[in-house]
Amino acid sequence: MPRKLRLKFPGACHRAINRGNYRMDIFQSERAKQAFASCLFVAWAKYDRRLHA
Repeated sequence: MPRKLRLKFPGACHRAINRGNYRMDIFQSERAKQAFASCLFVAWAKYDRRLHA
């Protein structure tokens, strides 16, 4: 069954989840985790979005 279409309107909230299969770790090292966080904050600043957690 396909997922429902996302609602799109100014000010809409969207949730992104970053989790491995069977709750396994998704980063092989602390450096990889830091690189992901760095990319996330660059994108956050570029697109002027609110980041809650």
